[in-house]
Amino acid sequence: MKAFPHFVFAFLFFCLAPGFTLAQQLQCNPCSHAFGKVQVGSSVSFSIQLSNTGTTTLRITSKSLTGSEFSFGTFPVPVRIKAGASVELPIVFAPTAAGHTSGVITLVSTAENPTLCMDLAGNGAYPLAVTPATLSFGNVTVGSSASLQATLTASNAAVTISSDGSTNSEFAILGLTLPVTIAAGQSVAATIQFTPSAAGAATGQATFTSNAVNSPTVEQLTGTGVAPANPQLAVSPATLSFGNVTVGSSASLQATLTASNAAVTISSDQSTNSEFAILELTLPATIAAGQSAQVTIQFTPSAAGAATGQAGFTSNAVNSPTVEQLTGTGVAQVSHSVALTWDAGSGDPVGYNVYRGTANGGPYEMINTALEATTNYTDTTVVCGTTYYYVATEVNAEGQESGYSNVGQAVIPPS
Repeated sequence: MKAFPHFVFAFLFFCLAPGFTLAQQLQCNPCSHAFGKVQVGSSVSFSIQLSNTGTTTLRITSKSLTGSEFSFGTFPVPVRIKAGASVELPIVFAPTAAGHTSGVITLVSTAENPTLCMDLAGNGAYPLAVTPATLSFGNVTVGSSASLQATLTASNAAVTISSDGSTNSEFAILGLTLPVTIAAGQSVAATIQFTPSAAGAATGQATFTSNAVNSPTVEQLTGTGVAPANPQLAVSPATLSFGNVTVGSSASLQATLTASNAAVTISSDQSTNSEFAILELTLPATIAAGQSAQVTIQFTPSAAGAATGQAGFTSNAVNSPTVEQLTGTGVAQVSHSVALTWDAGSGDPVGYNVYRGTANGGPYEMINTALEATTNYTDTTVVCGTTYYYVATEVNAEGQESGYSNVGQAVIPPS
């Protein structure tokens, strides 16, 4: 029996890198494609250009594709590509679930690189809905604020919002701590605040960056800043009358400042008379429309006689400076004294001591500095508004002092 040669045929397929050059090559452009985020249930298409770099016609004999969410568009094989010509290979990505997916296209041809591989990637995602589509703030007075709420809803799958922002600094996003994950079918509220800095229309967008297919999700914003309508600052009462105040002492009264129809900012204050001082008003101070603030005025007369002045408050009100009339009268301090007299005792005294206390029955303190030779004594050290009780004793030649006399009382007027 004759022996026949035994041949082993090995068929090898190579996916050649695009940078490896053969005489007749099937080239792809691009050789990979990432579809990015595509809404689950919808589809997007992309075409890869296939080119014949050789001098003769080549044929693509088969095609295959991994990744169940990728598919070929219209591309029946075999496909002939003339020398130097190109064809388009359409690929469709139609995600059926949220998340990342990948795939590989494999083409077999008669080119010297018989197997050509191309990578695909995509992300299935759901949208993040925001309602209403536009927040309209209407007219807002310059310097004040208005707030509205937007609702962010994750419809079919959880969505994580990683950051937010506003395209106009007059609109601010409040009350949303990031990152925040919204469960499927759930919603969160975001507060948008409009604070116009000038009169006129304002527009902007609140943006929410997330893993949703429509990231960043956009909320349209509109509003109009309006100038305050002739802000007025009222002060009451129109005049503060302090009456009589003893020279060297002080009296205080309160005035009320009211912003009647718009917010008013007081930038400075002053008094036209140094005997009147404005207290307890920290500047600048803003009083909201319809609100009031208290201010204390103090009168400290430096001399006896009538005093007048004005407390002025400079602000953005149309009636600035707003003026409070002030009146008061300084009266001289009154000097009081108590004149004491008593009957001499029977003990042959050579002098007397005088004692004073502020309670009936004592304790008492001696107020004379030396024995009084007479039965008269004037106390000039009394304080206004105090009641005093006095007793006297007699002292004989041997220095012996008697007991207290009966008690005398003196009531000193308040002024």
